[in-house]
Amino acid sequence: MKTGIIPAEIPALEDHSVTAAEPAPGRHMKKILFAAALIWSAAAYAADFETLAVRASDLKASAWTQAAAQEPAAAVYQPAENSLKSARRTEFRFEIKPLPTGPSSRAEIEQGLLDLYKNDIPSELLAKEIKKSGDFQDQVYSTLNAQISQNKNWPVTVTERRLTGNFVKETTVRFPSLIQRPGGHASNMVVARIYEPATQNEYCSYRYPTTIMLHHILNEVGMIEDVAKVMSAGVLAKPAIVVVIHMPHYGERRQGSEEFLNSNMEDFRKNMAQLVLDVHLLRNYLETRGNVDTTRLSLSGISLGSVMGLTVGAFDQGFTGYGYLVGGVDMANILMNRVHTRPDSEVAVALRNMKPEENSLRNELAAVDGMTWLHRYQGKKMFLLSASQDDIVDYMNSVTPMIRQLEGQGNALKLQLNNDSHSPTGSAIKKLRTVFLPLLDFAIDNAPNRNMVCNDPANIILPRSYSY
Repeated sequence: MKTGIIPAEIPALEDHSVTAAEPAPGRHMKKILFAAALIWSAAAYAADFETLAVRASDLKASAWTQAAAQEPAAAVYQPAENSLKSARRTEFRFEIKPLPTGPSSRAEIEQGLLDLYKNDIPSELLAKEIKKSGDFQDQVYSTLNAQISQNKNWPVTVTERRLTGNFVKETTVRFPSLIQRPGGHASNMVVARIYEPATQNEYCSYRYPTTIMLHHILNEVGMIEDVAKVMSAGVLAKPAIVVVIHMPHYGERRQGSEEFLNSNMEDFRKNMAQLVLDVHLLRNYLETRGNVDTTRLSLSGISLGSVMGLTVGAFDQGFTGYGYLVGGVDMANILMNRVHTRPDSEVAVALRNMKPEENSLRNELAAVDGMTWLHRYQGKKMFLLSASQDDIVDYMNSVTPMIRQLEGQGNALKLQLNNDSHSPTGSAIKKLRTVFLPLLDFAIDNAPNRNMVCNDPANIILPRSYSY
């Protein structure tokens, strides 16, 4: 894996955008969501975070189910500065910005490790873990700062389409990752999909609350994208923008059988550094979009996406809020719980060659564990949803210490404890109501009503040809 400065010649995907579908005849959104909910309730009784089955395809519109075109290998090119538009996609540059907070001190890292090990760690091992944690932090900051010093104007390719029914617009963005692998690796290109209400008033300056979602561990990114479509469509008259990033080795960034989590812990730590940087650049890009409310731009995660999201968010404190669903600290304990309760799971398979023992695994993961970096959350709004019967994320071990520390650092916590398991039970409509709608409420954060904003003459943007 190669890190460091990427010059102006940057790999970019060829244009394989999907032609926008014709909108279906207008129908009231609530009727569609109600019908979809009935279908989900019948079809998704066994769904969980591993097999969500909350699919927007249940809206029975062909464009919701149309598979994305397979993307080719990356190609090197130099985009012309004055010819960045085409009929099918738009290309331009956004500015990469520094992380809003500086590196943690050695003393802060040491205390984070002591908290993770519950003050039970030999001094020699502590010294080794401090160094590994410092090396991880240095990789994040040095990679980002070196790139900014040479070339901070970053290319992005944007492809838009409206989904059938004309209720949701899907925008796919692609830009190079700051961490590159040799040979045009699929993970070299960041891929994210932005879902936003399609029924926007083009003459209104309304800005939507926006959240970036980190998906769960399975390579089923499309399921999370389906949930994002529903969340962004205006559920219960609460429109928002939901962005799903394909993490390295997942979705369109998957190459062969390579995994984000594998038995090579050094590779895993590099994957974590890449995820931190990818999310940071995605936030930089979203802040350039005219309809994104930058005062309500949050980071959220689901399951392992929450576990890793704690570290990602700790490094990028530029978000206004952080929402984590069934996540927690002490990654080693969480992964071992998954190995023991699901011996045939992808985690068990990934770690099989290690024959892991929890303490040794903790030593390998401490440098990227959320607890090590939890001290970086200061004065933030946070939503933490947990499950009382969670067999993977132990509440007393992984959630209680996290809550205690975050509260002590002046963060405003909104806590929800569902009487459920790690993989929520019941119908799809129950999952939507008890898991995703609370997250949506947090992301919206009491935003002003869109109709009230757009009915205010002060927020109307007159077309150029308009005259009194």
